[in-house]
Amino acid sequence: MPSARKYLLFSLISLIIISSLTLIFLNPEQRSTYINLPENIAAGFTLGLCLVIIYRRKIAGSPDKTHMFLTLGVGLWFVAETIYTYYQIGLKVTTPFPSLADPAFLAGYVFFGYYLYNILKFLKKTIQRDVIILVSIAAAVSITYILNLSFGIGLLLVSEQDMLGTILSITYPILDSILLVPAILILWVVRKGELVHTHWILISIFIILNGIGDIGFGYGADLGIIGEQEWIWDIFFTAGYLTLAAALFWQSRYLYSSSITVNENNDDVKESISMN
Repeated sequence: MPSARKYLLFSLISLIIISSLTLIFLNPEQRSTYINLPENIAAGFTLGLCLVIIYRRKIAGSPDKTHMFLTLGVGLWFVAETIYTYYQIGLKVTTPFPSLADPAFLAGYVFFGYYLYNILKFLKKTIQRDVIILVSIAAAVSITYILNLSFGIGLLLVSEQDMLGTILSITYPILDSILLVPAILILWVVRKGELVHTHWILISIFIILNGIGDIGFGYGADLGIIGEQEWIWDIFFTAGYLTLAAALFWQSRYLYSSSITVNENNDDVKESISMN
């Protein structure tokens, strides 16, 4: 099993490198048109894995309502990515921000938040209260510093985009910081790297990568230079989706092996696969 995890990580890193090189070596015209396509494909693949897990949990006799919220979050972001891609490829809008994709992105945060905080609730017995307080304070201070540095009063006064775009540029990092607290705490709890916790580690990394992408994208949008820099932040978004897909693949693989055991001894396995 440890070798399986090494293979998973190697495959993940390889996919991230390949997707990044694809964006890097596109000419400027192609890049502006197809830049969001890798994200769209990765999000669709991730949604498919979410549905596979729902099916395998049903087969194993261990339905997980919490996973449904993750699936809804991924589904909303896939819809948002599809809308964004349609703007770029269909309507020839280079950087559609703000756009109709934003409501779906924002709604997705609600379901991701519910999922992560439920995992945190499941792990709370292993987390010291002092750690929770310190991580929460660190996240709040960090996001405040970043917002002050990136979206200062002077910058807002010379912003080249409308007020809605500015508000969205600030809203996304704030929502990311809310998700960042449980993500960091989950990483802290499962830092020993037990195999059964691999997917939680990867899901937390997905949140971190997405947060970095949002901060960079919002800063570029507020400066009016996002058209030139979007491909850089899209690397983080695509890497995030691929990391989440890897997490779900690992979880699906674990559930598959568990479902085989269920057929041999159904009663013993139901408890062991709960919340995994």
